[in-house]
Order: sequence, then C-alpha cells, then structure tokens
Amino acid sequence: MMGAVYVNVKPAAGIGNGYRRICLSATLATINRELAMDVLNEDGASERAELHFLAALTDELMRHLMDAGVLNRQQLQSIENAVAERTGGIPRAW
Repeated sequence: MMGAVYVNVKPAAGIGNGYRRICLSATLATINRELAMDVLNEDGASERAELHFLAALTDELMRHLMDAGVLNRQQLQSIENAVAERTGGIPRAW
C-alpha cells in the first residue's frame, strides 16, 4: 500500500489565482468508488458513457502529471495499484 500522493494544481485561467494542494491518490480512489456505485445503481448508455469519459479523463490527468515531471512511472503504478486494491479491479501497467 502506498502513502498519500499530494500534488499542487494550478487552476485554469480565470478560475483563481493560486495553486491548490490536492491528495491525488484519495481523489482517484473517490472517483473510482463513486463511478462503481453509479454503475451498480444505474445502467444505460449515458451512465456508461460518463464512466468511460471520467476514466479517460483520469488517465489523461495522470499522463500529464507524468509528462510534467510531477510523478514518475513508479508513483503512478503505486496509485494504480492502490486504487485497484480499493475497488477490487485489476491494475494497469504504467
């Protein structure tokens, strides 16, 4: 199990003027847990489309964090493993 991973996030232009510190590992775990509950509680094309969108969004955010040098592959793999463990999924390789 990995420790918490914190990142400083700069808001988009016009949204704020300072960086915000967020716990990335907890944020991703929360997103995945909420998505899993939504899929269990509701079905249909729109819910599945939203699930795929949010999964792709999470993937892109993680890739950008790696490209920006905020996190390395080992840290991303630790996040992936922790989220998979919490949600009962199979971790992807980073």
